[in-house]
Amino acid sequence: MDIHALRQQLRAARNQIAPAQQEAHQRLAVKALLASSLIQPQMNVAVYLAQDGELACNLLIDALRAQHCEVYLPIINAQTKILRFGHYQQHTPLIANQYGILEPNPTRPGDEIAANELDIVFVPLVGFDQAGHRLGMGGGFYDRSFAFKLAEPHAKPLMIGWAHSIQQVEQLEAQPWDVCLDNLVTEAGIILNLHNPLDS
Repeated sequence: MDIHALRQQLRAARNQIAPAQQEAHQRLAVKALLASSLIQPQMNVAVYLAQDGELACNLLIDALRAQHCEVYLPIINAQTKILRFGHYQQHTPLIANQYGILEPNPTRPGDEIAANELDIVFVPLVGFDQAGHRLGMGGGFYDRSFAFKLAEPHAKPLMIGWAHSIQQVEQLEAQPWDVCLDNLVTEAGIILNLHNPLDS
């Protein structure tokens, strides 16, 4: 199966998950995450606002804030295809970008953070394999934004895939520019030490 067909198949599968099952998956994923040592108080953590059947982050965001973490959302630059990260608080106003995805519109110093200042990034994905390879939507935003980790795999942030277990495939073909996931969290639990063993 070619990559485009695989992407469509996996997107269709996650969109068929009923809303109640979606919420159950998220609760189980959060429970598994909190039972690990991955989240520590006062971390700078990037999440995303789910769409297209992605595993949602609203309960994750609540859990992060309960740990006194600072939460950030990606901001897309369609020209450079590089992500910025804007502070996301409970009443932060959001605007729709060119893809219809809501994102912050930082206007004050301190409302943004650099990619290498994040401690953890919860990465959206279409598919993943046991080795930590990720299939995204094809835009390359995360790979470009965190390309520095190719030369420094142990550098911050920790890249954590956040997904449904049905999105796992046997093997994905890796490309030289792919930034691998360090860990993966689904409703079935956590896969640790995929690419960058920081939590041995």
